[in-house]
Amino acid sequence: MFDYDEIRKTIKLFKPDNALFEVRIIGKKTYSGYFTDVEMLIEELKKMPDWIVTGEQFYFTLNKINHGCYAREQKDRILFGKSTTQDKEIVSYKYILIDFDPKRPSGVSSSDKELNKALDLRTEVYLFLRDKGFEEPILALSGNGCHLIYKIDVPNNEENKKYIKSFLEFLDFKFSNNDVEIDTSVYNPARITKLYGTMARKGSNTKERPHRMSKVEITDEVKETPFELIKQVANMLPKPIINPTNNINNFSLERFINKHNIGIKQIINDKNGTKYILESCPFNEEHSKDSPALFQLNSGAV
Repeated sequence: MFDYDEIRKTIKLFKPDNALFEVRIIGKKTYSGYFTDVEMLIEELKKMPDWIVTGEQFYFTLNKINHGCYAREQKDRILFGKSTTQDKEIVSYKYILIDFDPKRPSGVSSSDKELNKALDLRTEVYLFLRDKGFEEPILALSGNGCHLIYKIDVPNNEENKKYIKSFLEFLDFKFSNNDVEIDTSVYNPARITKLYGTMARKGSNTKERPHRMSKVEITDEVKETPFELIKQVANMLPKPIINPTNNINNFSLERFINKHNIGIKQIINDKNGTKYILESCPFNEEHSKDSPALFQLNSGAV
């Protein structure tokens, strides 16, 4: 099932001026096609057998692809088992994807309650980045979670990839909680994301955990966010504490908190380390409404 008007809006927004993009279909098998014209894509989707339409997930590439890829066998058509876009074939980053994924059992769709928690966290991150000077993002629903997508324009190189990775890692450590996780794996140049206008299907389609149509919530053309702002946020990621012998210091944030009687509202342990949500900011009471927190990464960084 497709919403062809939504697919048209998506490609028009993300791929103006007939920019090249790849559509990838992933499930039991992988299919791929390269297009510059959304109408050619829609004609191909209309040919899809029902078992592909109802059983697979549909994605598209976010960033600028080397135009030479358009000469591949799957030019203007979708074929099984063909070459897909690699990181080295991306010319430049055009977008940064922030993906909010509700925590739930694997292989099932999110409940409405879980999705709403992802939307709430997205609002927190949006307000944080807005206050840092970021331009308005693209807002989208992936079906089971939600996205913030910021427009940028920087070359695909190791330095820029490192900054984008650190940017996502900082947001994950600052904002991810026991209910919703920010995906830190989406920094790679050849990143694919949901083709909005296609159905998100995980597990059985039930009243509690329904299949949902993905969509773009805001379709106005967005302005580019300066990459310097991305760097500023990336540099907020804590660095390891190193002692003079180049070993990670055995400083314990938990002992420090207990010693100074700092009030703790909540402790969150995740793959990166430990986050201590404070009852109030010990330095400025006005900051208490912004959920002040202390962090200690597994590396020892505070």
